Amino acid sequence: MSETELTVAGPYKGLAPFGDSELDGLLFFGREREREIVVANLIAARLTVLYGPSGVGKSSLLRAGVARSLRDLPEQPVVVVFSSWTENPAAALVAAVCEEAGVPVAPTLREAVAAVGDRDIYLILDQAEEYFLYHAAGERAFEDALALAVTEPLRVNVLLSLREDALAKLDRFKGRIPNLFGNFLRLDRLDREAGRAAIVRPVDRWNQLEGSHVEVEPALVESVLTGVGTGKIEPGVGGVGAEANGRPAGIEAPYLQLVMQRLWEVELANGSDRLSEETLESLGGAERIVAEHLERAVDELEPVQKDIAAELSRFLVTPSGAKIAHSLSDLAGYAGVQESDLEPVATELAERRILRTVETDGGVRYEIFHDVLTGAVLGWRTRYQAERALERERAIGRKRHRRLGYVAVAALVAAGVMATLTVWAVTERRYARAKTILVHARELDATALSRRQLDPELSLLLAAQAARIDPTPQAEDVLRDALRTSRLRWIVHTGHPVVAARYDLSGRRFLVASADGKVRLYDGASHKLLRTLDHGAAIRDADFSLDGKLVATAGTDGVARIWTVDGALVRAVHHGAPIETVSFDLTGSLLATAGGHAAKLWRVRGRGLVAELRTPKPVTAALFSPYGKYVAVIARDRLVRLFQVAKVGRPAHVLDQGTLVTAAAFGPDGRTMVVGGRNRAATLWNLRTWRPEAELTGHVGRIRAVAFSPHGERVATSSQDGTARVWKLHGGVAAGDVVQLRGHSNPVVDVNFSPDGQFVVTSSSDDTAQVFSADKGALRSILAGDTDTVRSGVFSPDGRFVLTGSDDGTARLWDPGTAVELTPTSDQAPASPVTSAVSRDGTRATARGNDVVLTGKHGTMLLRGHRDRVLAVAFNPDGTRLVTASRDHEARIWNVATGSSLHRLRTHYGAVVDARFSPDGRWVVTAGPQTAGLWAASSGLLLGLLRGPTTPLTAAAFEPDSTAIVTSERNGVVRRYACDVCGSIQRLVALADARLEATGRRLTAADRRRYGL
Repeated sequence: MSETELTVAGPYKGLAPFGDSELDGLLFFGREREREIVVANLIAARLTVLYGPSGVGKSSLLRAGVARSLRDLPEQPVVVVFSSWTENPAAALVAAVCEEAGVPVAPTLREAVAAVGDRDIYLILDQAEEYFLYHAAGERAFEDALALAVTEPLRVNVLLSLREDALAKLDRFKGRIPNLFGNFLRLDRLDREAGRAAIVRPVDRWNQLEGSHVEVEPALVESVLTGVGTGKIEPGVGGVGAEANGRPAGIEAPYLQLVMQRLWEVELANGSDRLSEETLESLGGAERIVAEHLERAVDELEPVQKDIAAELSRFLVTPSGAKIAHSLSDLAGYAGVQESDLEPVATELAERRILRTVETDGGVRYEIFHDVLTGAVLGWRTRYQAERALERERAIGRKRHRRLGYVAVAALVAAGVMATLTVWAVTERRYARAKTILVHARELDATALSRRQLDPELSLLLAAQAARIDPTPQAEDVLRDALRTSRLRWIVHTGHPVVAARYDLSGRRFLVASADGKVRLYDGASHKLLRTLDHGAAIRDADFSLDGKLVATAGTDGVARIWTVDGALVRAVHHGAPIETVSFDLTGSLLATAGGHAAKLWRVRGRGLVAELRTPKPVTAALFSPYGKYVAVIARDRLVRLFQVAKVGRPAHVLDQGTLVTAAAFGPDGRTMVVGGRNRAATLWNLRTWRPEAELTGHVGRIRAVAFSPHGERVATSSQDGTARVWKLHGGVAAGDVVQLRGHSNPVVDVNFSPDGQFVVTSSSDDTAQVFSADKGALRSILAGDTDTVRSGVFSPDGRFVLTGSDDGTARLWDPGTAVELTPTSDQAPASPVTSAVSRDGTRATARGNDVVLTGKHGTMLLRGHRDRVLAVAFNPDGTRLVTASRDHEARIWNVATGSSLHRLRTHYGAVVDARFSPDGRWVVTAGPQTAGLWAASSGLLLGLLRGPTTPLTAAAFEPDSTAIVTSERNGVVRRYACDVCGSIQRLVALADARLEATGRRLTAADRRRYGL
């Protein structure tokens, strides 16, 4: 078919992804460079991993760009774009290959490839994150097929595409695919030039195909690009878009298409042949067009249908903002409505591109049309439910006011009872006012939920206010959620960029040094200011001595000052050039200063200068080795010069990195050193043989920071490429596997381990710090709130907090949720888990292999669902619920009356050996390999992981008051955890007030006006 034979309805796709069709290929613009890169990688490598943020346009690129380009190759390969993940993906993939190649369906992928013959096969596995959503670990068929495709000598190349937040889940494939991350690509949002092409060039192509002369105003292009940039549109809870903070914003391609489609429709209806900025402004701008898309669709529904839609959305979008597909019958059952009532609602929303249907072997499923709408759906549901509650209360109020009117008329007739009726009327009026206040509380709850990701502290303020006004279970749940989301525990505003934020080794104190020349010392427990050290000139660095008794400050005035922690000046040494860094040796008797073309060693007490270590290039740092044998001098060249402290003078050894050295760190035993460079690699050096042991390669930007874990078994590197990596070491040599830490959108400028080595904190110019697990690379928490580059992030010595320093002039203390053991080890171990339990009414639950037999007043039922042996069973206090723990890595909560599975509790990386309800029935604790999980029994929501065990857990249980948890380990250690969020609503309000008091966050006058307070 020629281009002129195609029928084009319009040049823009709206929220519909571009498909694998000739027409969509003709209209797809803005990703030409990315298409070429992906095609080249797919042709060259057996496996390519493509990842990117949700809604970035991966599916459109692969279908309209990559697949079309591959099909145009002269070799005429077999190109399969596959995204059928819900049922049996292994069988569906084989069927797709056979159908595309035109051969009979084969039983296995190997046989299908053989039937294709000598043609190359390209498998594009799109939206692969859905595989992990629908298929638990242990379902090996698809994973075996994927491993076969990329490891066997077959003419098959595979591209695996998935969302960035699901990347860590690929760990499941590591055992079968050795070089899983050997070739990976990240797709980012469109830049402005690509966004401009996506607006203008489709209209040019449409003019070419249709013989028209539609124009696009240049001013409109710029307005749309500004309006659909990242952070410009916030659709609601869980929505896409982080603040750009002054940097060039990426372009949200789906929003761009939606806005341009709406403009096209309006201009076409007006008979115009020009897309104008005036029309955009008349529609309220790009932000309003996107917001109105969902609202216009829902407004078409009848009131009863809106109630159904609100209930329906609960099961299509998870609380974290991920979409999930369900059949119509399942949705009807979940929502508690008739399928005949649900079908017209789903059909209408599908026609309006809010929902879409997905064909599976098991029938048709419905899901949210596009990822970018999930936040809008959550936000709409929150607002709609609040408005409905407000309408109900107002209706009650109107009814009461009518009754007051009747009373008033009666009062005129019956003057004798006027006084009595007046008192009653006043009481009723007060009651109506009280109901209005309660409605206001629910509105605050809804707002708190909608703001919890964007502004956790404001969410906490509003939730606490709502709980005071209306202390209901709903308000309690919202406040608990706000407490769980809020990570900030303390903040200080220095007014100048923070250049250093560090703990002493004991954790008794921490310091905050700012560019204004002041170092503030704080108590590590109370976070109260102890004293301020005034250097007298701008500071570039500050540090504690190892014993925590001294502080050194480095100034741009070329002077280093040494202080006691009590504030007394010990001495000032004159380096002679602005000082970049200062550091003490192990004993605290020597100080190294680095700056200009020299590093200098000074005695802290007694005679001053010990040695001057000069270099041809400016010195950026001087580091003592852990046991003080060497001092390493880092300059702006390719060499690391190591001097023996006892025999300073000429360098004892020189490590030649071969490129500009950008970072270096000694191993904790002093026998190794890791050096990072501008060549995007780090080298692990053996300081006994003075030879490199391993090259740590894989970053695509220069190394910004390096760090060893406390015991030296891992090395972390951070890079200009926006990622960090954790390298496992065996005998000092880097192992083949590497954990990649992804989540930042800008360069990662600092990286540090937690004291136990289990976690890594990264700091970035995207204005956040982030905490990851060191072994899996899973993102544990995002510490957001700074408004400029976060320069440093360090864990407190006990691992409970992270201290960050930022260019915005603040230092902040965060609870990253990685260490919550708040009290000393207990001596009261919980009872061992049981595989048979009896409820108060005599119902018995007995584990038998993978199943549980339930016998009682409801008869005998078999509870099936676990995929491995059940290890523990427990009833809730009233016997209406049962929780089970299994070797299949999950626990389940069951309805005892019906035998149905209510919630699956999945987060442990191994067998769940125990699961129990709290005595008040509100919570469930699960015991996994080395963490315990705390869950809300009513919703199955994970509230947190309890860390600390060093050997596998054997049991976990609540204390009688339900506000503490006790765990036991295989080595006999018993630990007790306080559960702050398990308390009453009064305790939650007090906890919220204490946190807000520590951070100094208050409602402003504008906040009070906006929220009616």
